[in-house]
Amino acid sequence: MNFVAVAQKPEPIVEIVVFRARPGMADRAKELTRKAVEEARQKGDLLDDVLYQSPEDENLFVHQVSFRSLADAKRAGTLFPTFAASPELSDLMENALVMAHVMRVDQSPAEAPVRWFIRLGDEVLEPARRA
Repeated sequence: MNFVAVAQKPEPIVEIVVFRARPGMADRAKELTRKAVEEARQKGDLLDDVLYQSPEDENLFVHQVSFRSLADAKRAGTLFPTFAASPELSDLMENALVMAHVMRVDQSPAEAPVRWFIRLGDEVLEPARRA
C-alpha cells in the first residue's frame, strides 16, 4: 500500500476592522477604503475584502479583509500609512472600534452559498454598495 501525503493549503487570515466615520463622511470613507484596498491588492498582500455598512448608522462600518497569511496581514498593516488614501481615511475616522486577525476553525457543511451578515449588538450590518 502506498500513501501519498497531500499538503493542505493554509486557511487565509481574515482581518476584521470595525470603525466609525465622522458624521457626513460615510461616502468618502467608502471611496477611500476602496482606494486603500486597491493599493494593498497591487502590493500582492490582499486576497479579497467585503465592506459592510450599518443600515441604522451610515457612519458605522465593518471591513473584512482576507490575506494569505498573518505575515501578509501584518505587512499590509505596516504599509497602510504609505498608501495615498491613508492620511485622509485615518483623519475621517472617529475611531477604530475593533481590529482583529482571525482564522476559520470550523465550518458547517453547506451545499449552497450562504448570505452572510454581521450583528453588532442590535445592529445588523449589510455589505456596502460598491461604486
